[in-house]
Amino acid sequence: MRAAGFFLLVTALLSWVFQAQGWSVPVFKVYGLLDSDQSWSLAWSTVLSALTVIFGLDLVGKKHRLAGRIMALVGALFFLTALFGLNPLATWLDGKLGLLKMPGATTGHVLRLLACAGGVFLLLRPAGPVNPLTLKRWKRFRAIRRGYISLWLLILLTVLALLDNVVIGKRALAVKHNGEWSFPFLRENPIPGKTYGLATEAETDYRELRRVFAAQKKGDVVILPLVPYSARLDTPSQSRAISKSADGKLYDDARKRAFTGTAFTVFTDKPMQHRREYRVRDGVFHGTASGYDAEGAMVERLEYADGKLTRDDKLNPETDFAALTARESADFRQVLYPPVAPVWKERHFLGTDSSGTDILALLYAGFQLQWAAAFFYTAFVFAMGIVIGCASGYFGGVTDLVTQRLVEIWSALPFLLVIILIRSTLTPGIVALVFVIALFTWMPLTYYLRGGTYAEKSRDYVSAARLLGAGDSRIIFRHILPNIMSTLITKLPFTFEALIASLTALDFLGFGLPPGEPSWGALLKDGTDNMQAPWILYSAFAAVVIVLTLITFVGEAVREAFDPKKFTVYR
Repeated sequence: MRAAGFFLLVTALLSWVFQAQGWSVPVFKVYGLLDSDQSWSLAWSTVLSALTVIFGLDLVGKKHRLAGRIMALVGALFFLTALFGLNPLATWLDGKLGLLKMPGATTGHVLRLLACAGGVFLLLRPAGPVNPLTLKRWKRFRAIRRGYISLWLLILLTVLALLDNVVIGKRALAVKHNGEWSFPFLRENPIPGKTYGLATEAETDYRELRRVFAAQKKGDVVILPLVPYSARLDTPSQSRAISKSADGKLYDDARKRAFTGTAFTVFTDKPMQHRREYRVRDGVFHGTASGYDAEGAMVERLEYADGKLTRDDKLNPETDFAALTARESADFRQVLYPPVAPVWKERHFLGTDSSGTDILALLYAGFQLQWAAAFFYTAFVFAMGIVIGCASGYFGGVTDLVTQRLVEIWSALPFLLVIILIRSTLTPGIVALVFVIALFTWMPLTYYLRGGTYAEKSRDYVSAARLLGAGDSRIIFRHILPNIMSTLITKLPFTFEALIASLTALDFLGFGLPPGEPSWGALLKDGTDNMQAPWILYSAFAAVVIVLTLITFVGEAVREAFDPKKFTVYR
């Protein structure tokens, strides 16, 4: 609980600092699932409000019922506001309280205050003794090395996923221009290119800016993430350098022979703009060549025959060709059309897919999306399973009979057919898709919890609690549920695994996320459609196998650790 209090207090204080600086929050900002508000990251709101609910329920259990219920209710309202984007609620609160005129600002400030109060309380609260059975289970889990190591690897992947643009993204981490430092990845709004001397009002292309700064040699610096590409709407043209041999011929270093194809040069001060494009055969210019000015307009057309210039047409006599030639780079490059194989120099460590998107960025964004979706999916499935399963097992009789028949009827509905119908009529986002999957997959958990509750309700401690005046809800949630918690914990890893596998399969079949969203299943499909580019299929397949294997190892270790027998023998 002290760790939870420290987390609450630190995150609340950091969020105030971020808001005061006008920064967005890369940590906990889930790519594609959650977006940040004007004054408050919805991801942070979701985490803090969920912890507020848990803290309120804990107060209810400690006989601080009124304060706990109020805190749990406030946390639940703000959780819905953050999770589903119910901005009208936050706006209404702003109108009534009049704290700030920004939509959703009151949500953030109230949550910060609640988080600070809860964090201080949990830090000052004396820690109780650790349950010996919990220690025994933890030691048994640590003894299963592959499960223990897999857990730490999943924690490491989660931390990397939370870092977002710090690891993978097209925004620079830091830019030094004219002696001043700026940090674009922390900015909520994009920085136009003119801020750094580029001739564009659009968002700065920091990869191009880095090339411009390197050509100008004025001491300006651009620090990019490890993979400076985004998984959405970021398909830059790719090229590779072509060397020039001593005899003046162009040489293809990758294929170890004289180059044949299309080569181009660029402007030294505008590395993304072509200066000239040449057709090359066996290392020499042959055929038509085109020349462009700094704005991209064609200003000259040339003809070559076996390396000799035979024709030179100036399409615009007013152009200063001497100045253009002075700005032309001496290096030649070749255009690469996607899919492109891994190019470490360009930081395409796994290559690109058929659309030109970096594969590592796609895998990273897909993991963020699926990992965050798995948390919400698990919360929904567990909530439904606990409420319906425990109620059915505890009350029995007509309640059990009606509940089980309804569960059986609901289980008979064809899940894939419903998904196909929804996908053919609507374009569901990740939240809607996960919600539909959860609606059809929560039933198996109810059977386990129903059986566990039915067995526990006949024990003496339940009768003693009932004689002391405890209500049904208190008996279920405070007495029976902790004693069948091992069932939930052993099912937790496999629930994550089921959601990731379901999303991947639906995306592979074309019934999942809409086109353009980062998805492992869509990347697998792209790999099967482009077998001439094996790096696409191998990368996606390896990511799915590694993550599911790690989760399976953790699940097996947890199941073994919570087994009442130290060793399980199958006969």
